[in-house]
Amino acid sequence: MVTTRSSKPSEGTQTKPRQARKRAGREVERLAVDGTERLGGSQTVPEHVSTGYKAGGARWADVVPDDRASRKRKRADDPAEPAGRPPRLARKRRRAHQPAQPDDEAFLRDARAQLKGIKRDNTRKVLRFLRDIQSPSAEHTRRQYTSGEQFDAETTDAFVLSAAHARALLASTEPIDAPVFVANGANTASILETDSAQRPIDQIFDWFADPSEEFEGHCGDTPRSPPTLDEIRERFRTNGRVVAGSPWNFPDMAFPFHHTGMPTFVQQPCCNLLRDVIRFLLDAVGDTLCHADCPNAKTNGEGACCDEHHLTVSEYAEIQQAWRQWQGTVMLAEAGAVTAPHLDQWGFGTWLSCVEGEMGFGYLPRPSVDDARAVTNGTIKPDDRWRYRVLRAGDALYMSSGTPHLVFRLPDGKQTLGLAGHVVRRVDAQRWVELLQMEATEAAAGGDGLVAGFREAVRGLTVGIRHAYDKMMRQRHAEELYGGREQVRRVGKALPRLERVAREL
Repeated sequence: MVTTRSSKPSEGTQTKPRQARKRAGREVERLAVDGTERLGGSQTVPEHVSTGYKAGGARWADVVPDDRASRKRKRADDPAEPAGRPPRLARKRRRAHQPAQPDDEAFLRDARAQLKGIKRDNTRKVLRFLRDIQSPSAEHTRRQYTSGEQFDAETTDAFVLSAAHARALLASTEPIDAPVFVANGANTASILETDSAQRPIDQIFDWFADPSEEFEGHCGDTPRSPPTLDEIRERFRTNGRVVAGSPWNFPDMAFPFHHTGMPTFVQQPCCNLLRDVIRFLLDAVGDTLCHADCPNAKTNGEGACCDEHHLTVSEYAEIQQAWRQWQGTVMLAEAGAVTAPHLDQWGFGTWLSCVEGEMGFGYLPRPSVDDARAVTNGTIKPDDRWRYRVLRAGDALYMSSGTPHLVFRLPDGKQTLGLAGHVVRRVDAQRWVELLQMEATEAAAGGDGLVAGFREAVRGLTVGIRHAYDKMMRQRHAEELYGGREQVRRVGKALPRLERVAREL
């Protein structure tokens, strides 16, 4: 324990010898380590600590002694500094001079240097954005949010919040035009064993039971068939720089767990509009599905539905298959893998958790309609509006529909593991409709080159959104849940345009 001295010691009191103070400091360190009870928000830590996993029993998660204990230990060892806590003003002054996220700047410098000599198209494209990208400044970063609070969305480049504050923000009717970052927000309960000597990546592999299962992804510089689970597992045994070819990157491996890993701050009714739509499309089958032998089926279009039903069999099948992936995926990548600027498809919002390694996450806050269109058609240009943060194990984020973003990793770094999935906030219904219409319009302009299943998925989602608008949003008592009467009216104006594009696909 740490002993304190009064400001006026009694007569005969002597200062402890240096050796005794060192023993006191070691006792503080032992108590601080043994008393560390939380890792990742809800997971316990054994008595020993480690800065990385090892075979033979050490931890795979980074565990750092509590900063307060470190400061106490320093003061206990330093005879020039009293053992008690410094005055509150001094502590505030010390914190004020500590830069936010100093390691992020070093990560970006290393990324620029290490990616510079790589000639792959995606890498060069990402590097162009990294030259001008900046960390969000303290003045444009919100670190607190309470229910009902109003803020200037036009000057916010990032939300860096606790899980409780993030939950309150997502539950509000405020527009969220910059990502919400939550340290220790990842939810791996019942997915990973924190006291296991196995890396998280190896634990994830154990969930996939079929060694012959194939996964789509970027696997080298030359075309090849999708690799099997056994091939991926063997490839990821070596954790470090890729010495030959380009790094493997699997951003959309359908999750095999009992739950998706969705962070708890996202799990709330206000983020449930996508699931509301899917429930209608998949559960109300009896009265909505138009079978091939339907006597009322239209014959003026491929797969067109009749006036008495909502979905064709092919549309139902596509929504059912896509829903598995929309709920959650595993993101697995080697060191140096990058993902060029893009929007997540279908106009969905996205949550993402980093489970192992470090990921540089670049994004464009407050994107305009023109920005979204430029990303969709591949004409987006780098500029100084782009921001970034580095996601480390345990970090999670939420970003609204239509947020342009990119991902980069250090070639001299380590492999990364993440979890991701999609939601739509109820107050983002208009944004969802408009983005889905823009995406369908861009796809239709490409002629017959639509990705397999795109037409069916757009038509199915359009039917589900129409149902949500007619049966949920227009209820007078529910309008505030969707942003108010004016917001619901805008959804009603945008929806016919989406329906027209969906029919013309």
